[in-house]
Parts: sequence; C-alpha cells; structure tokens
Amino acid sequence: MISRKGVTLIELLISMIMLSVISISLAEFMSQFTNASFINCQQLEKVNFTRFTVERVIDEIKKAEYIYPASVTIAITGKNINTDSAIALLIPVDKTKLIYRFTAFYFSDSGTNVNLMEMHSTNQYTWAKNAVPAETMNSITGTSQVIASNINSNNSQLSYTLNYNNGIADTALKGGISSTSVTSSKALISRVQWDIEVNKNGNEEITIYGNSNNVPRFIE
Repeated sequence: MISRKGVTLIELLISMIMLSVISISLAEFMSQFTNASFINCQQLEKVNFTRFTVERVIDEIKKAEYIYPASVTIAITGKNINTDSAIALLIPVDKTKLIYRFTAFYFSDSGTNVNLMEMHSTNQYTWAKNAVPAETMNSITGTSQVIASNINSNNSQLSYTLNYNNGIADTALKGGISSTSVTSSKALISRVQWDIEVNKNGNEEITIYGNSNNVPRFIE
C-alpha cells in the first residue's frame, strides 16, 4: 500500500510564521548594518573634513611672513572682512624683491550654517620697507573658494599671539613697539588659535593652532 502524506494547514501556517520571523530578523539586521555603515561614513567624512580644513589653514599660516593683527577691516572682492573673525596673511613669492601674495580665510556670512572660504589675491604686492601692511594693504582683488561648510560662525572664536619681541629688532617696522596689543596695526603676530564650531553630523568644535615660521620679517 502506498501512503500519501500531504502538508497540513497547521504545518503550512507554522512554516509561514517561521519564514516571517526569519525575514523580519534579517530585515532588522540589514537595517542595523546599513545604519552602522552610514554612521561610519559620516564619521569618516567628518574626520576627512576636519583634517583637510585644519591642515590647509595651518600650512598657509606656517608660510606667512605677515599675519594681519586683530580688528583690521580688509576689502576683498565683493566683501569686507574683519580679522576679528578672519585670518589674513601675506605669503612671500619672491623674498629678494619683497613680493607677496595675499591669502585670507573667512566666513561667508555670520550665522549658524555658513561656509568657510579661502581667498587668494589675483595680484602680487610689494611690501615696502618700513611700511605697515595692515595700514597700506587693505584692499585686495582675488578669487575665493569654499573649503568647509555647515559652520556656526556665531560660536567660533579667533585669538592672536604677539611675536615674542614684537619686532624690537625688526628693521621692517623699525622696532620699538614691544608694548603694543594684538589690535594695533603695528602688531607683529606669530600665532593664531581658531576655534570653529562645525554643525555637520552633530556639533563639534575643531581648533586650529597656526604658527608662522617667518615672523618678524627682517630686512637689511
């Protein structure tokens, strides 16, 4: 005799329930895996963003032969910037001829979601002996590009440190100004600290410590 045993309704229901449980578990696992991958990508993006921005600004400051002191207003193409919230630099192109290029890092606007801009001068400039760039080079033509976004400029802070002797032996500015402050046009700045709040993927503060290897400038 041949026995023919089929699948009962109960067995079918149990199989469907088990399959549903497995499918739901697999979906939850895939969702968690996708979320973890997304978070890792965000964290990696933030690390790369932070590293690029910090290294870019530090590298330009390191090459600078002059860092504009605090509270200087500079007219750049299409905008006025102030060094209370922007870094402005003179970087040597030809030291024998005293020719420089101008570079600035500034916020596109004030607010909680703005861009950090990098600007380079179109022209080159001569820093005449005994001239004070903060007083004579404050109208610059150039081009700008975005190097960071999602910045809260309201919670960002910039501070300056005077050169250890502020040019007492500096024949460019004839010295004798050691008692000046960082807001004086004749101040020689050797170091900056910029605390910038980044809103990208959660608030985070990055700190840029920039130190020039060329301040003060000596001219014989």
